[in-house]
Amino acid sequence: MKTVLKVWVFFLIIFKIQGVAYAQELQQLAMPKIQHYSRADYNAYNQNWSVAQGADGTMYFANSKGLLSYNGSQWQVNELPMRQVVRTVATDNQGRIFTGGYAEVGYWKKERFGKLIYHSYANNISHPNFKQEEIWNIAVIGDDEIIFQSLTTLYHAKNGVVKVVSTQHPFSNVKVINGQVFVLADDGLYEYKNNKLAFIAGSTALNGQAPDELIPYALDQLLAITARGDMFIYNHEQFKPFISETQSFLREHGILRALRIDENRFAFSSMHKGVIISDGFGRIIQKLDLHNGLGSNTALSLFADRDADLWVGLEGGISTVLLQAPFSQYKDSEGLLGIVYSAAVYRDVLYLATPNGLFARNITEPAQSFKRINNISDPVTSIEVLDGSLFFSSTTGMYQMEGDKLNRVSNIGVGWVIKQYTSNPDYIIQGSYHGLIVYRKQQGKWALHAMLKSAQWLPARDLDFDKHGNIWMKHLYSGIYKITLSTDMRSILKTELFNERSGLPNTGKLNIFKYNNGIRISNSKGIYMQAANGRFVPDNMLKKKLGPYFYSKRIISAYQPEWWMVMDDNSIARLKWLPNGKTEIDRFKQRNFYLLNDFEHIRKFQSNYIFCTEDGFSLYDESKMIHNPVNNAPVINEVNVLQNSVYNPVNKFDTTARPRLHYDHNNIAISWGMPMFASQKLYSYRVKAMAGHEQWSAWSAAYQKQFDNISPGSYIFQVRTDINQRVTSFSFEVLPPWYFTIWAKIAYVGALVYLGVFLYRTHKLKLAEQKKQMELDLERRMQQERKDHEHSIMLGEQQKLAQQVALNSRNLANSSLNLIEKKEFLNKVKSALAKIKEEAGAGFPVDRYNRLVKMISMQTSSDNDLQLFDESFEQVHNEFFKRLLQAYPDLAPHDLKLAAYLKMNLSTKEIAPLLKITPRGVEIKRYRLRKRLKLNSDQNLIEFMMSV
Repeated sequence: MKTVLKVWVFFLIIFKIQGVAYAQELQQLAMPKIQHYSRADYNAYNQNWSVAQGADGTMYFANSKGLLSYNGSQWQVNELPMRQVVRTVATDNQGRIFTGGYAEVGYWKKERFGKLIYHSYANNISHPNFKQEEIWNIAVIGDDEIIFQSLTTLYHAKNGVVKVVSTQHPFSNVKVINGQVFVLADDGLYEYKNNKLAFIAGSTALNGQAPDELIPYALDQLLAITARGDMFIYNHEQFKPFISETQSFLREHGILRALRIDENRFAFSSMHKGVIISDGFGRIIQKLDLHNGLGSNTALSLFADRDADLWVGLEGGISTVLLQAPFSQYKDSEGLLGIVYSAAVYRDVLYLATPNGLFARNITEPAQSFKRINNISDPVTSIEVLDGSLFFSSTTGMYQMEGDKLNRVSNIGVGWVIKQYTSNPDYIIQGSYHGLIVYRKQQGKWALHAMLKSAQWLPARDLDFDKHGNIWMKHLYSGIYKITLSTDMRSILKTELFNERSGLPNTGKLNIFKYNNGIRISNSKGIYMQAANGRFVPDNMLKKKLGPYFYSKRIISAYQPEWWMVMDDNSIARLKWLPNGKTEIDRFKQRNFYLLNDFEHIRKFQSNYIFCTEDGFSLYDESKMIHNPVNNAPVINEVNVLQNSVYNPVNKFDTTARPRLHYDHNNIAISWGMPMFASQKLYSYRVKAMAGHEQWSAWSAAYQKQFDNISPGSYIFQVRTDINQRVTSFSFEVLPPWYFTIWAKIAYVGALVYLGVFLYRTHKLKLAEQKKQMELDLERRMQQERKDHEHSIMLGEQQKLAQQVALNSRNLANSSLNLIEKKEFLNKVKSALAKIKEEAGAGFPVDRYNRLVKMISMQTSSDNDLQLFDESFEQVHNEFFKRLLQAYPDLAPHDLKLAAYLKMNLSTKEIAPLLKITPRGVEIKRYRLRKRLKLNSDQNLIEFMMSV
């Protein structure tokens, strides 16, 4: 009964492997994406001897320079104490990273600031062999428990205590498989159990060799591989040969490492031929080497991460084979195919329509290559599986492949699109360079029915059907046509052209697709629907649901309820219509393949989609698409305090705590990453309560952000990825300077209160002083006003006196002139009397004449008038002559007289008679007076006299 159960389980396993293998057959035709990292990328040495993954998803590599780590964004290198080569690395669930090298073994663990700290076991090992050997392999048994080996010694370490297990065998490897510890030695296979080595019988009879590699195979079966490449299945009772294609490869090229990737894929590395991936039957699925993207043909280590992607430690770098990435690619490196216009899967054969003909490859036989079908070398422009047959169009006509039989249906070639008529499946409509062509099925055979003719020449690039049976056709140049056929499908009854005059955009190529049994027209300007008036308008409902994808360059809706959308930058997205009417959109950032314009064909086979590209085709496996990976969130790696806004870290902070930063340390740099490697990641961040950063930033591949001159306050830094909506947060606080602390503010308030009281009292005293001062000022002002009043009175009197003096002076001058004029007049009278006497002769009264002349002479010859003038002048101009003589003692009397006349402001003409000289004589006297007074030429003589 027990034997029957085992047989049943074995066949169950085989059937499961076959089912998984069939689902992966199409994927095996294409190569997974390989990401290679050189030493320039990770800044360490070339060789990478071992690979492991930490509990947080970080990848670790035993590099010749030290322990190398990668979190999806940043690489870091940590060196051993003596800078030894790290030969092996392993991790446990407690965050320990065990490493071994020359005379060194121990573990690394992250401190709270994110830095790896090394803890060595070397001082706990006293065996003399340890100081002279390298540790080549470490296997984790449990928490803080490992087993490790050099080439001559096996060690067991638990809770930091290390003991020697054996030194009797040359050891090649140690493995922990399903909780069992296996030790591979030159003389066979051992199991380490109960602190002892137990030999496994039959392990030396593997074609005369001991196993060099041991990996899990299926359930409790193991796969053992010898150094010569022979393969055996071990069921814990016996070893059975496993003859396979993989064994033949390993026998020829040797083996370095072996690995079980998942339940149906295994990886093997060779010395000089790269890595092969095989299935559970030992068939080689893929060969990875320098030719197709692997960084080196010498693979020193293999590791499958938690997403089942393959990491290859190379002699020259590190390569990641993204086996779980949904996209893989077949590139026509030999130039056999060229551009792929379209593709179809028919009877487990993948057919490709290319400019070089029709090519095919059986997807159940990965080792096959593409072959030309029936020597068709003319360009094949379209291909479809319809009515259980394969139809394709070339330049020589339309063909039908039914089973293995190929028939030419018509000689009308260059067909771009082939579709079965939805209103009557017995008809096929072909859009070609020559227009619309109708094929009909009669008595089980397809034949040409009609070549539709119209007044317009209608080269049909694409077409679809509405619910009324009308054909909507994309013209090569003009726009979109709506065509109504006759009931016999032989003629066109009506054509309607829709272009920019009908509301459609006038730029960009137009495309046709169906939505809710209605026709939609799209291009990069949006999606348009036909309104009741016949014009096309934007479909606002779709615009709301699709967001930016409303502006897709092309929408392919052949596989309901899914749409594929091609953007202007050639990126693509898949939309799923959910039963509740909502949408789910997967955006793909892969742009390393290019869909051919106007031939953006996508074909579905089981869970795979085939994308036709310019240099081959790409495959998308929806079963590998991870939706909402709940265990993956960004990880904040480091928070560094910077010096002077320059990236010069002076301190690190605990990323798990809420650090409080000194106000002088308000420049920080935060770095993050996400240990998911199957797809490109974009990040967005924000900082709550920080001005300018409170909204989510634009998506970016950057994994570090620097913030300078952060104001005091509490902040929350958040980061997310575009893979899911999980957010990682980090809180921190920037402390205020001491003069902004709460105690300082209390002191400020106290000081303000004290200052207020002081100012109040001071103000009160000042008011009293001001009052007293105002009283004094008032008294002084009153006194001053009295003095000013008296002074003004005195000034008034002085002004009156001055005015009187001026008046007297003027009167004096007038009197002097009157005297002069009187003398002149009397002299004239005297002269006139003398003339009258002379004319009268003897009869003139002489006595009277003489008395009269005597009286006139007395008046004209008297000096009393002049003396009176001098006295009057002295009265008016008091002491004028004294001041003048004191200043100028050399002045003569006539100078003084001239000065007096000038003081009176008399003109030259007025002075002349007073001095009894001519005006010219006055000018001369004035000139002489100026010289005696030593006046400058620019000084006025009269003004000078006025000032004396």
